[in-house]
Amino acid sequence: MNEPTVELERIESDLLREERSLQQHLTRLGAEASAVETRARAALALASSIAAEPAVLARLSGVTPPPLAEGAAALTRARKAREWAVRERLDAAQGLRELLSASHERLVAAAAQLRRDEDLVQQLQADARRRADQVARERAAAPAPLHRRASKRVPVRAAVDFSSDDNFFTGFSANLSEGGVFVATCGLLPVGTEVDLSFTLPTGAQVRTLGVVRWVRENDDKAPEVFPGIGVQFSQLDAQAAAEIHRFIAERDPMFYPD
Repeated sequence: MNEPTVELERIESDLLREERSLQQHLTRLGAEASAVETRARAALALASSIAAEPAVLARLSGVTPPPLAEGAAALTRARKAREWAVRERLDAAQGLRELLSASHERLVAAAAQLRRDEDLVQQLQADARRRADQVARERAAAPAPLHRRASKRVPVRAAVDFSSDDNFFTGFSANLSEGGVFVATCGLLPVGTEVDLSFTLPTGAQVRTLGVVRWVRENDDKAPEVFPGIGVQFSQLDAQAAAEIHRFIAERDPMFYPD
């Protein structure tokens, strides 16, 4: 509760107590005035019957109650003002109740719609993930067309160390071209992952370079003889390493040739 509200309630409480006190005082004063007036009339009647002096009769005739009507009218105005304020507050409270009720209904409806939209978005996300996984599996399972080979590829068996930002893996090279290498490994990485590659050719030449995962072959229970792995494209092959790979490939029979 804020300070203005507390101050208003204090003032209202003080005014109510004061009005009650004034009403009681006015009631007592009116009763006393009525009693004085009654006594004055009785005394005047008695004085008249005994032929009292004119001055006494005049004084008794002049006894009148104090003007209390204005005080009663002031209290009446105060009561009417309080009644008006109460009606205004009741109307305001009723309006606030209606506003809160309508706002609550809108909030409940909005929350319900939000839950439905969240469920829909989650379902759409799950569907998109399933479709992406299906496309990835189909691409991994599909044999690469020969016309896409940009360079001669030769079989090679060499230990390959490769690492991403978070992990380090080891595999072996199943085939090699001047543009990249297939690494047979169970440590599969997502397409687009940048890796550091390190391997030694059968000639003894060491190759260290950067690469990017371009395709992934997942484990297939229907073809257990096909080892899973990743196809890595060289991205920063220095001239010496490129020459060693070119010399090695040139001296060996290819797995296939481009069209």
